[in-house]
Amino acid sequence: MVKMDVRRAFGRWFCLAVVINFAQYYISELPFMSPPYNAVNLFETGLLFNYLNWMSALIVALPFATSFCADWKSRSALSQILRSGRSRYIRSKLIAAGLSGALVEAVGLFIFFLALLAGGTLDETRELYAHRGYFAKIIADAHWSYYVIGAIAIRSLAGAFGALSGLAFSSFVPNRYFALCFPLFLTRVSMEIQWSSASIPAWVNLLALSEGLIQRDFWSTIGIAVMVFGVGMALCFLSFTLGVRRRLEHG
Repeated sequence: MVKMDVRRAFGRWFCLAVVINFAQYYISELPFMSPPYNAVNLFETGLLFNYLNWMSALIVALPFATSFCADWKSRSALSQILRSGRSRYIRSKLIAAGLSGALVEAVGLFIFFLALLAGGTLDETRELYAHRGYFAKIIADAHWSYYVIGAIAIRSLAGAFGALSGLAFSSFVPNRYFALCFPLFLTRVSMEIQWSSASIPAWVNLLALSEGLIQRDFWSTIGIAVMVFGVGMALCFLSFTLGVRRRLEHG
């Protein structure tokens, strides 16, 4: 069951999502790619100042967040559950959605960084970040690879959470458009909540957290991202499980 869903998740929609994700980062930095440029510096600005960054919440949902909607509408969900069991069906959907969402971000960003390296340089990278604070200061303190790997890891966690939140919502409202847009809606709500009061911590804003912009150092930011997105994914697991059970019992 898991193998079948993973194959479905990593089909043409996954490839399209990766291309769109890469393109939004690359196009945002294209005007600044006049050699010589610093690849790490453009990688950071592509993450932080990309005006389409918020669309990532929708892009990560493209490969598999609507899978339960498709199964339910085609009435294949019941036959799949009868063959494999309810627990295996639920677990398979969650694994495929989480993996595809995470890898849309990871693969898109990795290709983006390789594209920057192809025409850029790593000269004076530490000097550029010597006076930076918070998350990016790790570049001056240690090595640029820490930042790149850490940034991709956080975005991958955000991608997994986004895809899972869409899947979980679809078990209550099996509409593919709502499933795709729900991660975007959730991100926007988190932004509005955090902006509503200065006393609310920056990590409540899911977009800011996925960018590492929560005014904490590198390792604290990584830890908070793991905690917040981990709890979010656990809630998605629970919600999807309850939603599928409810739908099977009541139709």
